[in-house]
Amino acid sequence: MKFTCDQSMLSSVMRNVVKAASSDLTGSTATNAVRITVSAGKATFTATNMDVTIRETVPVRSSADGDVLVPARMLNDFVRSMPAGSMDVAIDGSQLRLSSGSVRMNVSTIPVESAPSPSFPTSVGVEIPAAELLAAVAQVTPAASKETNRPILTGILMEAREEGLRLVATDSYRLAIRDIPGLSAMEAGKSIVAPAASLGLAIGLFSDGDKIKIRLDDQAVSLETDSRCLVLRLLSGSFPNYRALLTSGAGTTVVIEKAAFSEALKRACMAATSAKVQTTKLTVSPDSGTVGLDSGATVCESMEADVVGDEVKLAANANYFLQAVGAFDSDSVKITMTEPVKPIRLSDEKGSLLYIVMPTRA
Repeated sequence: MKFTCDQSMLSSVMRNVVKAASSDLTGSTATNAVRITVSAGKATFTATNMDVTIRETVPVRSSADGDVLVPARMLNDFVRSMPAGSMDVAIDGSQLRLSSGSVRMNVSTIPVESAPSPSFPTSVGVEIPAAELLAAVAQVTPAASKETNRPILTGILMEAREEGLRLVATDSYRLAIRDIPGLSAMEAGKSIVAPAASLGLAIGLFSDGDKIKIRLDDQAVSLETDSRCLVLRLLSGSFPNYRALLTSGAGTTVVIEKAAFSEALKRACMAATSAKVQTTKLTVSPDSGTVGLDSGATVCESMEADVVGDEVKLAANANYFLQAVGAFDSDSVKITMTEPVKPIRLSDEKGSLLYIVMPTRA
């Protein structure tokens, strides 16, 4: 096996596929590896930890067909350190040789027969524009849990509705819902749960101008373009009934400028961290048209806002609030509150994104 390509291209490919290689050094050597298959003037790079698989195919020059398996992170580091320009890659005995000018670097190979065999969904699939899907994933991902004691909460629910595709994430303390009207990746009524952290890899792998084909089977979902494929093993279990939090009576509404509120929340987060607490008190006053943030002796401030309704006093995790506000791409955010113990709703004029933050005890 051999081929010639540009160092910058190979570096880009390795930067992508290495994300699917296992980082567990106690695990199988083969799941820490990348498989390179050269055929018909193209090189295909595949890495998998069996939960996530990334495959990328690129055109190469002066190639000879073949197959090799090498440690992914070592190859990634070596390729990045090679001089810019054209480079040759070839098997030399039990080594994969990288050559560019006077520079030679060798990577020990792994028996190809030990390579894992990830499965790729083969359904017909549905092609969708990447831009809105990637934006939606970025907006809801912060609400997914990082704790592994309830694995289903580390995922993003992808739900097909008559109106389009809905993405939902929650860690029990907050809930994010992003609707993509008119977008359909599955038949109406069908839903899957994909790992949030793994689905987030799509943001770096695909660009807004791509057309992504989504394929499904009972165990995995794949996102594909002509040259790149991301396969995620689905999470099993029942996703929480998030709809129970969507029914909300009329309450006090606040429309506040996003940038100013975000800066105030950042200061509140710093104060909470300094005091080793997570709670910030909020006071919404319709008489003065202000929202006050009180993080104790360290930070206390108020800002103007359009307030309709009764005065509300509650406490919340400032960091959760900051992440929720940051998910909106609008200039202002609408906040709806009823009672100090009821969910706090954040939305915008478009209505496609809804965040719910649970209050805390003051």
